[in-house]
Amino acid sequence: MSDLYQPEPHEQPEPRSLRAGPPLPEWLAKALLEPDEKPEWVRGPNYAPPWERALTHPLAFLVALPPAVILVTVGRLLADDWRTLHPAFGVSAILVLIGSILVIAFMTAYYTRLVVTERRLLIIQGQSAIRSWGMGDLPPSLLHFGRQAFDGKDAGPRIDLDKLEKMLGGKSEGVIGSDAIIKFGKQLDRIKGRRPD
Repeated sequence: MSDLYQPEPHEQPEPRSLRAGPPLPEWLAKALLEPDEKPEWVRGPNYAPPWERALTHPLAFLVALPPAVILVTVGRLLADDWRTLHPAFGVSAILVLIGSILVIAFMTAYYTRLVVTERRLLIIQGQSAIRSWGMGDLPPSLLHFGRQAFDGKDAGPRIDLDKLEKMLGGKSEGVIGSDAIIKFGKQLDRIKGRRPD
């Protein structure tokens, strides 16, 4: 009879776990997460188009190089020599290059994500992880200490997604702006700075 009934140890209730939200693109997960690390919770932009990877790549401005060269070449062909080249062609070429850099900067800022895995919380902007907190770096109030695994080993702390959503202002639909994510990261750093190590 003792085999049939095994009382569970007293513990906190398991917080709500996986929630619907915008998925982390597979190519981004492969690039930034460890091979055995999986995203459990993602917040960020609602839409992840297939061309996101190209628009947020740091070298995407090279696509604007041929049009800029063509503008200068056409201007030179229309002028007698370099001294008589109309400045509009040079200025247009520079504006094309600057415009491409601004598009990359805007897209990188727009595609900012807050990602929770079983090991850490990280902020991904564009194609880079700009900030990462391991379980030991997070305030204990943001962690959930769950039940033991079947083999008797401690399952370890997990990020309490309910508390995390409250810190983010209770947004549960999964779409959060990049400014709110960056502000949250600064807030976490301030909390960590107040904690004695």
